[in-house]
Amino acid sequence: MKKIIIKSNKYLPGHPWIFENTIDKIVDKNINSKDIVHVYDKNENFIGTGFYNKNSDIRIRIFSKEKLNKIEKTFFYNIFKTAFNFREKIFKNKINNLSCRIFFSESDGFSGLTIDKYNDIIVIQITSLLAYTYIREISDVIVELLSPNLIFLKSEEKIKKIENLDIEEKIIYIDKNFSFNKKSEKDKFSTVIEENNIKYKIYPLSSQKTGFYFDQKENRIKSSFFADGKNVLDLFCYTGGFGFNCLKGKANSVISVDSSKEAIDIAMENKKLNKFENITFVIDDVFKFIKREVDNKKLYDLIILDPPKMTHTKSNIKNAIKGYINLNYMALKILKPASFMITSSCTGRISLESFIDAIMTASIKAERKVKIIDIGFQAGDHPILLNARETHYLKCLFLYVE
Repeated sequence: MKKIIIKSNKYLPGHPWIFENTIDKIVDKNINSKDIVHVYDKNENFIGTGFYNKNSDIRIRIFSKEKLNKIEKTFFYNIFKTAFNFREKIFKNKINNLSCRIFFSESDGFSGLTIDKYNDIIVIQITSLLAYTYIREISDVIVELLSPNLIFLKSEEKIKKIENLDIEEKIIYIDKNFSFNKKSEKDKFSTVIEENNIKYKIYPLSSQKTGFYFDQKENRIKSSFFADGKNVLDLFCYTGGFGFNCLKGKANSVISVDSSKEAIDIAMENKKLNKFENITFVIDDVFKFIKREVDNKKLYDLIILDPPKMTHTKSNIKNAIKGYINLNYMALKILKPASFMITSSCTGRISLESFIDAIMTASIKAERKVKIIDIGFQAGDHPILLNARETHYLKCLFLYVE
């Protein structure tokens, strides 16, 4: 087995990532991407078994504390059963009855593998060569454990470039007894899930990410507590989640804005599905929309900001923070006095402290007195691994603005 010795790791003990500059010595020089390696510290203490990728900044991804020579199907049985058992405990329901994130990458023990479940549809999102190399074994075990109707394989263009992945987004499994929805070609692989008594149409193959953002579940529900009688502006609304929860919280009206026509089309379907009224969807660039609202001196009682990730790379963090400052500054300019604002960051490379600092800078610029009344994180099916803080990516601030 190929052996690699690393320097003192600057990351927390047990962190699954080893970068190139952390490697002290590769004992066997004949090493290639996809090789399984045993990793030791400079004192010859065994750290773990990892996967080598010479094309990635994350040169080695540790996937086991045991000395393994290969990854077999039993390995996936064990980590999946552990992950499923955890979710059954926190949701107090059987995994087959749940629609949620059923596997969350490093937090569940396999770096770069994310799996979402929508009823009997499974969406696997790959963000590492490690996970993609074993996609057949992964899907086989998922079929045996969950008996899904469909399994979709997805990835992100930016991640594919970073990891040098050649992934085609496609269906990789269809149950032979699966009956297609005959309503239309678009509906062929769709399903409907329910969260907080709100129904959502899911199109896993054609939508952003895996089709839905389970991570904001608790924050969406909490937003309804601030909505009673309010005129709400929901920015980066995607398929309507925050706005719909505000309607359940007896909001007077909701304007929901997103640049994606596809997302707004689905949001309109969800509106009809739930028979909601008093919600208007707008297809527009959010930064341009909010600037016009500032220029027109429009005011709202409650503003919700849930922008997409601002950066994937460390080199662009400063620009990402500037983006958060500018966005939140403009939102504060159109928020009525003595009102609430809910603002999020899903940029993992920006810490909670840095995000709070950005909101503070925006508040000073806008000359508003702002108080944090609550802080939300990602839902429990996206657990935060203490020795891999990157798994804590979602920060949601509930603010009172004077």
